[in-house]
Amino acid sequence: MAARSEQREGAEAFTAPAQVNQRRYEALRAYFTEGLSYAEAGARLGYTRWAMINLVRDYRAGKLELFAPPRRPGPLPGVAPAKDRARGRVIALRRQGLSAYEISARLAAEGTPLNRTSVGEILAEEGFGRLLRHPEPEASASPDTAGRDTTLPPASVIDFDDWPARADTGMAGLLLVIPDLIALDLPALVAAAGYPGTRVIPAISWMLSLLALKLTATRRVSHVDDLLIADPAAALLAGLAILPKKSALTSYSYRLSHDHQRAFLAALDAKMIASGLASREEAIFDLDFHAVMHWGRDPVLEKHYVPTRSQRARSVLTFFAQDSGTHNLVYGNADISKATQAREVIAFCDHWKIPALTTSSTATPTSPRPPRPARSSPSATTGKPSAAKTRRCWSWTRRSPPSRSSASSASAASSSSPCACAHGRW
Repeated sequence: MAARSEQREGAEAFTAPAQVNQRRYEALRAYFTEGLSYAEAGARLGYTRWAMINLVRDYRAGKLELFAPPRRPGPLPGVAPAKDRARGRVIALRRQGLSAYEISARLAAEGTPLNRTSVGEILAEEGFGRLLRHPEPEASASPDTAGRDTTLPPASVIDFDDWPARADTGMAGLLLVIPDLIALDLPALVAAAGYPGTRVIPAISWMLSLLALKLTATRRVSHVDDLLIADPAAALLAGLAILPKKSALTSYSYRLSHDHQRAFLAALDAKMIASGLASREEAIFDLDFHAVMHWGRDPVLEKHYVPTRSQRARSVLTFFAQDSGTHNLVYGNADISKATQAREVIAFCDHWKIPALTTSSTATPTSPRPPRPARSSPSATTGKPSAAKTRRCWSWTRRSPPSRSSASSASAASSSSPCACAHGRW
C-alpha cells in the first residue's frame, strides 16, 4: 500500500493561519491538549516563549476573546451602509448650496436613493446648518447662489382675470374633490363652526388650504413650501393665487379652539346623516384610541401605550369613531389626556345626540323644550296617579334614562300623544 501523505491539501490554513485569533487558538490548543512547552508551542506558531506565557495568562484570566460573540444576521446596530456610501456625495452637493430635499432628489436621479431624513442626519453630523427650502427641485436654497429668488409672493384671493389660460400641474386630482365638497356645503359648515377669517383670506380658503395638505399626504405644515406652493392646483382648490406660507398656516391653526372643531363636527355629521353617509338610527360605531408617537423631547406630553413599540412613550392620544355601516369617520379628537380618556366615549355619545336630533323629528337643542305636563292628582278609585296624565316625552338630550314605569306608560300612550318627541325611545 502507498504511504499516506502527512498533510492534506489546505492544511496550511491550520498549521500557518493568517488570522491573529486563529494563530492564538492553535498555539493555545497545542499547549493545553498536546502538552507542548511554552517554547515548543510558540515555535510552531511563530511566538516567543514569553509571548506564549503572556498568551496563556490572559486566556486563563478571561481577558482573551478568541471567537466573536453570536449575533443576529445583518449589519451591526448603528451602522447604515446606505448613508455611509452616500456621505461623500451628500457633502459635495451641500457645498453646491442644495437643501436636504434637493440632495435627496438628486441622489434618487443618480441611482443612489436616500431619503431626506437620512440626508439631514448626515448634514447634522458633518456640522452643516439649515438652508431656506424652496419648491424648485433643482435649484439651490441658499440666497448666495446666483439665479435663485427666495422671495415668494403673498397669499391672496384668486383673480381669474390674471389666471393663465394653461397651467401645468402634477396634482390635478385635488380638483376631483370639489363636487363632494359642494354636496356637503362646506362653506355653510365652516360658517356654522365659526372659523375665523382674516382681512385678506376668508375662513373657507384657510380650511381648504389645510385640507390640501391632508389630501396630498403632506406630513407637516412646514412642508407646504416644498410641495404645494409651486403647484397651481392646490392654490386653485383653496381659491387663492398662492397658498399661505407655513408660518401663516401654523399661526392660524393655533387660533382655532376645541369649540370650533366640535361645532364643525356636529354640522358635518348632520350633513352626512342627511346625505346617507352616516347612519341615523340604530347606528353601530367602531371606536378606537390611537397614540401618535412623538419623536422630539417635549416634556409636556404624557406617556401613553404605543402598540407598535409595545411600551409606554410620550405621544399624543387620539380618539376616532367610525360608522361601521358606511365606513366613514364621524368623530375625532386629538386633545385627550389621561384624566379625560375614560370619559371620551361618553363625550362622543353626547356629541352624537346633536346630529341625530337635527335630522329627526325630535326637538333640537336650539328648539324650545316641550311644556312640562301638569302634575297629576291621585285617582279617586285607585289612589294612584292616572297613566294618561303621567306621560313624559324622552328625547336624546336627556342625561338620565327614564324609569320603567314612565317609559312603559309613555310607549303605551305614544299613539295618542300630541307631542312630537319619540316616547320611550332612548
